[in-house]
Amino acid sequence: MKEFIESGKAVMGIEFGSTRIKAVLIDEKYRVVAQGAHDWENQLVDGVWSYSLEAIEAGVRDAYAKCAADVEAKYGVKLTKLAALGISGMMHGYLPFDAAGKLLTPFRTWRNVMTAQAAAELSELFTFNVPQRWSVAHYTQAILNKESHIPAVRWLTTLAGYVHYRLTGENVMGVGEASGMKAGVLTDRGAAWLDPTGTLQAGAVMAPPEGDAGTGMVATNAVAPKTGNVSAGTSIFAMLVLENAMKGYYPEIDVVTTPTGHEVAMVHCNNCTNEINAWMPLFGNDYRRFFQASLQGAPDCGGVVVVPFLSGEPVAGVADAMLRVVRKPGANFTFENFARAQVYSAFVSLKLGMDILSREGVTVDSLMGHGGIFKDKGIAQQYLADALKTSVTCRATATEGGPWGMAVLAAFAARNEECKMKNVNCVELEAFLAKEVFAGAASETLAPTEEGMAGFDRYAANFKEAIHA
Repeated sequence: MKEFIESGKAVMGIEFGSTRIKAVLIDEKYRVVAQGAHDWENQLVDGVWSYSLEAIEAGVRDAYAKCAADVEAKYGVKLTKLAALGISGMMHGYLPFDAAGKLLTPFRTWRNVMTAQAAAELSELFTFNVPQRWSVAHYTQAILNKESHIPAVRWLTTLAGYVHYRLTGENVMGVGEASGMKAGVLTDRGAAWLDPTGTLQAGAVMAPPEGDAGTGMVATNAVAPKTGNVSAGTSIFAMLVLENAMKGYYPEIDVVTTPTGHEVAMVHCNNCTNEINAWMPLFGNDYRRFFQASLQGAPDCGGVVVVPFLSGEPVAGVADAMLRVVRKPGANFTFENFARAQVYSAFVSLKLGMDILSREGVTVDSLMGHGGIFKDKGIAQQYLADALKTSVTCRATATEGGPWGMAVLAAFAARNEECKMKNVNCVELEAFLAKEVFAGAASETLAPTEEGMAGFDRYAANFKEAIHA
């Protein structure tokens, strides 16, 4: 491994999550060989959820430095060169810049539910759902609000796009088939920005920057028609690769694409594990005990309901934050039922959106789960299967998440660049994932149970009452 890293063949993926920036290094077999992470939190600035550019810069440098330190500690070699590098991050949001490259407003993240008028008007104009979190909705709303910065806007980007720009000087985004193409290289200036020690050399092939939805599809090998995945973290979303176009459009369903251009029906929910994380310090941060206890709870949580909306949840029809623990008269309010209700709360909004797709006749052959909530084997995975009434598969890489998926995309970009230089045909992403990355990968599939489905349906009915009370 030392020689492999010294020769500059390793590939890195960096992802900006809502609570953690994570960098991972992978080898020629796409295994994680080193990693580093930086914890951060969004800030409420004048009523807007945001991260500062200074926090972005300090955070990515810290995550990279910790990954580089992990390399040196494990293999006794400094990380000086990369074959490829990719950046992914929280999707969408609003980062408007003027001609001089000055940010005109604090970064408005996907979490802000403040563009309802623009989203509705754009959706009606295009007969196509434009969600509130999309950059175009933020920009249009700023125009409608006659915000003073609008005349100075020269370009917009997302979080991943901004970091990619700082590293390469290229103002690009990964959309559809662009994920298999070169999007510049790591420049001297970009290398110094990422690694101020001057150890990292320029020259790494850069994959186009992606949102965390794209990396989630790659991390679960859910890029072909009739496949799908659920990515669970601070937010949660399901991506179902469509075999046929949807018949209509719905405010709860986004239509996006895979990295190679297949249409995808997406159910995106703003809230997932944040409420579980908020309660954990009261239980000694013992996630394993908490999740194990949930197995002893009733299938419907005994009438206990947790509402985890730290921010508005459009899929559930809730405009503002709503944090509640409620129970019906006569409910069995035990620790076990409370624990189960907490885990259920991470999935219930997703179920509401997925029920729409079910009525549309959208089906998948497989649904892959990934994210830290699946770490305790078989617990959240079973609850998700019961909630969505479909089998859910988790691979050994289920908890690696977006940074690993971005590293795989970067490796794919480097592979294609090499093929172009040799004037040979480039492999398609679907084949690359199926035949190289995931060939022989261990996995476990859990089917929904009758008792679990009926219980989750009762919980969902109670949940709807709780949020509309």
